[in-house]
Amino acid sequence: MKIICAYPVNLDALYDLGEERISRFIQSADPSMIKSELKGSIRSREDLISSLLYCIQYGSGAEILVESRQLAEKIEASFPWSFRLGGNAGIMANLLAELGARPILNSPALEPRLAALLHPGVGIPVSGRLMEPSLAAERLGLSSEVLHFVFQFKESDRIPSLRGRYLPPKIIASLPPTIR
Repeated sequence: MKIICAYPVNLDALYDLGEERISRFIQSADPSMIKSELKGSIRSREDLISSLLYCIQYGSGAEILVESRQLAEKIEASFPWSFRLGGNAGIMANLLAELGARPILNSPALEPRLAALLHPGVGIPVSGRLMEPSLAAERLGLSSEVLHFVFQFKESDRIPSLRGRYLPPKIIASLPPTIR
């Protein structure tokens, strides 16, 4: 069975925020430029810090575009990331391949690091042929990738800032009553 997966696929770069880890990053920025606010796009280190502080303060998440490749490279170099497969299509294609299906993944920006996270049973269309992810990445010869920076934090994390400590709010889960 062949199944086409045509939603996004990307590489997620994960970093767990914590008091010690983020302190140096915050202190390296211009204090007058940092506010706890969600920016429309990330154009500077200060924009990133402001948006992170906002998300931590309100216990929320956000997806914000990093405006330049140069800034993205600086962000990538600033943290020890762990990488995972991201994007609905890539995750679905991997699961389907594990279950024995032959998924076809539309991934025109496939580079080697992302290809290494895909199951070899996932077919990538290249020049009218389906190829295994690692071979497709080699054939495409791309060096830039679709990378999402994912900063994670926990309820117990206390993040120092120039305006005091930010503590994520308690998240209360409400479950429906159990049916007996």
